Amino acid sequence: MKKVLFFVVACVLLLCLESIKADIPKLINYQGMLTDNSGSPLTDTVDITFIIYDDPGPTGGNIKWDEIQYDVPVINGLFNVILGSENPINLDFSEDYWMEITVGGQMMPGRLRFTSVGYAYRALIADSALSATPGSGSNWSVSNSVLYTNEYWGIARGGAGNVLYGDSVYSHVNLGMACTTGTNGANHYHCIVGGGKLNSATDDYTTVGGGIENRATDWAATIAGGYWHLASGYCATIGGGEADTASADYATVGGGYNNRATDYAATVGGGYDNLVNSDHATVAGGSYNSASGLGATVGGGSSNAASNDRATVSGGSSNTASGEYATVGGGFLNTASGNYSFAAGRRAKANHHGCFVWADMTNADFSSTDTNQFLIRASGGVGIGTTSPGQKLDVDLGDIVVQGAGSFDSLGEEGIVYLGSVHHYVKGVYGFGVKIGAYAAGDVISIREISGNVGIGTTSPAYKLDVNGDINVAGSYNVKKGGVNYTHPDYVFEPDYKLMPLDELKKYVLEKKCLPNVISAEDVKRNSGFKIDELLIQMLEKIEEQTLYIIQLEERIAKLEKER
Repeated sequence: MKKVLFFVVACVLLLCLESIKADIPKLINYQGMLTDNSGSPLTDTVDITFIIYDDPGPTGGNIKWDEIQYDVPVINGLFNVILGSENPINLDFSEDYWMEITVGGQMMPGRLRFTSVGYAYRALIADSALSATPGSGSNWSVSNSVLYTNEYWGIARGGAGNVLYGDSVYSHVNLGMACTTGTNGANHYHCIVGGGKLNSATDDYTTVGGGIENRATDWAATIAGGYWHLASGYCATIGGGEADTASADYATVGGGYNNRATDYAATVGGGYDNLVNSDHATVAGGSYNSASGLGATVGGGSSNAASNDRATVSGGSSNTASGEYATVGGGFLNTASGNYSFAAGRRAKANHHGCFVWADMTNADFSSTDTNQFLIRASGGVGIGTTSPGQKLDVDLGDIVVQGAGSFDSLGEEGIVYLGSVHHYVKGVYGFGVKIGAYAAGDVISIREISGNVGIGTTSPAYKLDVNGDINVAGSYNVKKGGVNYTHPDYVFEPDYKLMPLDELKKYVLEKKCLPNVISAEDVKRNSGFKIDELLIQMLEKIEEQTLYIIQLEERIAKLEKER
C-alpha cells in the first residue's frame, strides 16, 4: 500500500471502574486519520494492529495488551475502532501506558501516551451508588423508582464505546454498543439509538431502534431494526430485514432483503431484491419485482414489472405491464403494453390500446391484432350458464340477444352454430345475413338478402333462388309474379322455366310462337315463289316437334294431378 501518515483525531477512554462488577469489559473508542505522502486523505480498507506497552519506547518495555482489527474501513482518511472489541482490555490503568499502532504492516512513528480527560478525576464518585440519590450533588435523581437527569443531557450506555456528537447532545439517547448519535461538527436534536451495535442516527429526530450497522441519516428517518440498512430520505422508514434502502423522501421498506425504495413516497412491503424507483409506486412483496411508473403497483410474485404510469401487475411471474393504466392479472409471461389493456393467463399479449386478452395454459403467444379487442383463448371452450362447455362457445339456460342495428355483413369463415342439440351450418358471405329463430309470428328461418344469390343444394347459385333438387309444397299456396297471384294447378312450366297459365299458352301456340321458323299463309300470299314440297317438309318437321312437346305437357299434367 501507499506510505501513510497518521495522527490521532480523538482518543476517549471509557472505562468502568465499578468495584462491584469487575468483569464488565473495558473498551476504548479510538479515532484517527490516514493520509498518503502528499497529505491527501485515504479511502481504503486496512488491517490495524494495536499494542499497549508500559514503556514510552520507541523500543523496549513490556506488552500489556494487543489486538488486530481486520478490514477497518477508512473513508476520506477517517476511521473509528473500538479497542477491546476483539480482545478485552483487562488493565486497571493504575500506571502509565503507551500504545503502538501498525497499519497494513507499516508501523506508525512514536508510541502514543494514554492521558485522562477533564472531569475524569471525579470518576471515583461513580464507585458509590449513593451519588445518584436526591440532594447528593449528583446530576441524577431518583423519584418513584425512576432515574432522572437533573439537566437536559444526553443519555448513553457506558463502557460500550458510544459517541454523542454536537452541542445539543443533551437531547440524544444512545443505549447501544459502539453506536453514534449526531454528526461531528454539527448540532442535531433528538437523535436516538435504542440498542444494537454499530448503529447511527445522525440527523434531527432520527431513530434506530436496534440491530446492527443501521444508519438513519436524514431528518426524521427511522430504522426499527435488522442489519445493514440505510434510511437516507426525509421521513424515510425501514422496518427490518437486511440490506434495505429507503433513499427518498417518505420512502418505506417494510422489511426483507436488498429491497430499494428510491423515489418520493415509494414503498416496498417486503420480499427480496425488489426495486421501486418512481413516485408513489409500490411493490408489496415477492422477489425481483420492479415498479418504475408513477403510481405503478406490483402485488407480488417474481420478476414482474409495472413500468408505466398507474400500471399494475397483481402477481405471477415474468409479467410486464408497460402501458398506461395497463393491468396483468397474474399468470406467466403475459404482457399488457397497450394503454388501458388487460392480459392474464399464459403468454397473453395485449399489444394494443384498450384490449382484453385472456389466454389458457397453452405454451404459445396469444396476441391482440388491433385496438379495443376482447380475445379469449380457451381450448376447453367458453361456457355461459354452464360449467361443462361442449363447444368453443356453449350458452345454456339463456338467450343471446343482439341489440341495435346490427349487421351480418362479413361474417367470416364457416362454422357450426348449436341451438340446443341441433347444429346449423353457417357460412359468412359479404352482403348476406341469416337469422335463425322467431323473426316474426310463425317464422322459423328468415333470410335477409342484401346482394347476390341464394343457393339450396348448390354452392354456386345462378339465380336469386337456385334449388338443386325437388321442391315439395304442402297445403294451399300462391305463386306470385309481378304482384299477381297464380294459384295451382292453372300453371305449367315452359322448357325455359318461365311460369305461364294455360290460356296464355294456348294463345302462345296459336300465334305460332312455338314455331318461329314455319312459313305463314300470309308469307305464301305475299310471295308465290315458294315451292310446295319445301313447305311440306318444314311443316312435317314442326309437327313432329309440336307432338313431342304435347306429350311432355301431358306427362307433366299427369304428374301434377297425381301429386294433388
